[in-house]
Amino acid sequence: AMLSQMETHLSGTAEDAAKKQTGVEAMNLALDIWQKTTGCSKVDLAEQSGIWKVYVTCSGHERTQTLDKYLEIDTLPSKPRWRNILETIDFVLANCEISSVSKRKKLEQLSFKLKFP
Repeated sequence: AMLSQMETHLSGTAEDAAKKQTGVEAMNLALDIWQKTTGCSKVDLAEQSGIWKVYVTCSGHERTQTLDKYLEIDTLPSKPRWRNILETIDFVLANCEISSVSKRKKLEQLSFKLKFP
């Protein structure tokens, strides 16, 4: 019990932690749907949506540092930009031919959970 109290204290409230988990899950699902339905990369998602910054390294590789942080709970910023997450979900829902009804429903549910926690 002591450990979970500490964790709650460190991450803010339990609701806050749950919302962050939802945000990470939503980003991963949105990215998964994007890649599978469009055959495009994470960099393409960042560029085409205009939501995430794309950095070019010295060696010319394109990286999506900020977006990447939103894919894991450990790297998620302490104050996530919820609007970016929601805009990413909306972009994917609007621009992908999602043949999997269950995946579309799941993404819509996650979006709803983030808007109305």
